[in-house]
Amino acid sequence: MDWQAIGVRLAPILTAVFGAGAIISVVTLFQMRRRVRSTSYGYVREQSSVRAKRLLILFAVLVVFTGASGTLWIVSAQKPDLLPTPVPTATSTLLPTPTPRTPTVTFTPTSTPTATPTPTAGPMSTPDPAGADLPSVIRTRFPTEAVTPGPDASLVDIQLAAGERDNQPVNPATKFPSGTERVYVFLTLDGMARNVPWAHVWYGEVDGKMTEVWAGLELWPYDSPRGFTWRYLNCSDGRYEVHIYIDVELQQKVPFTVGGE
Repeated sequence: MDWQAIGVRLAPILTAVFGAGAIISVVTLFQMRRRVRSTSYGYVREQSSVRAKRLLILFAVLVVFTGASGTLWIVSAQKPDLLPTPVPTATSTLLPTPTPRTPTVTFTPTSTPTATPTPTAGPMSTPDPAGADLPSVIRTRFPTEAVTPGPDASLVDIQLAAGERDNQPVNPATKFPSGTERVYVFLTLDGMARNVPWAHVWYGEVDGKMTEVWAGLELWPYDSPRGFTWRYLNCSDGRYEVHIYIDVELQQKVPFTVGGE
């Protein structure tokens, strides 16, 4: 639940409603008190006393709600960091649309990569000597269910950002301030087919050389040819590059920096 959005948009309305209710309750109480003093009928006094007690309880509840909504309003506007924030979860999300050539699917990371130099080829992998210049995740033999992409398969859009909200980039850039802990890449692929392999390969500068620090090989999981997705890298200050492959073909590489001048 986005408490900041609720506090900024809804809390002012709730504060006004509860406050108005509290004022009306006070005015009604004074009117009833005046009526009781001016009447000589005991029954009227008794009924007015019962109603006054109920109004007093309602007034107290409205004052509490007014204070709570007002506090949420003030905190949301001035110190939103004190409010709980929703934690993004790495789950797959399918966003279908009626036309096949518009972004139809969105799936999010299922792992949390960390920028530490580690080999990406498993013990059962079989490197292809002909692709010695390819990253290790591409040189590793693809799963048996992988299919060859069609001639139209391509990366049609790529964007780096410092954050993600509702599957959209937040603060797009290629130079990020020092202390940035996570960099996101947002991709749109087209001309794909189910089980076409694609990969995101991340490089970081280690001892003056760009070294592969994380890679992910995935099979396109949808029948839709076009889709939007994002991945991220946990990183520290330094120079990096992200390379996007479809099958064994490099689609694009984007350099970026974290920290530095």
